[in-house]
Amino acid sequence: MYGNRITELISDQFIGLRNVFVIDLQGNSISRIEANAFNSRVNLTYVYLYNNLVTEIIDGAFQGAYNLVALDLGYNRIQRIDGGAFTSNNLLRTLYLDGNSITTLTSNSFNGLSSLQYLDLNFNQ
Repeated sequence: MYGNRITELISDQFIGLRNVFVIDLQGNSISRIEANAFNSRVNLTYVYLYNNLVTEIIDGAFQGAYNLVALDLGYNRIQRIDGGAFTSNNLLRTLYLDGNSITTLTSNSFNGLSSLQYLDLNFNQ
């Protein structure tokens, strides 16, 4: 799904795709990710959302992606990360947030990321 004209990810967007390990949505025009967009993705381990138009990561955006180990949100327009954005992603090891517009992080922006080993925040404001 790389390089299409997808503009948003709605709740349960990928329902029924239980055997998918990788979702590559790079180079689209995604500006919004609803809560539970990745709900029930038992085998999903990699999500690539690089180079889109996302402005915020809301509470529950990656709820249900329990086995996610790498998430690339680089080069979007993210300004804010809600405290509950990653609470169900305790296996996430790599998170790219480079090239965004993040100016402030709160003490709970990364709640739930107990396995995080690499966090890239380069080239933010």
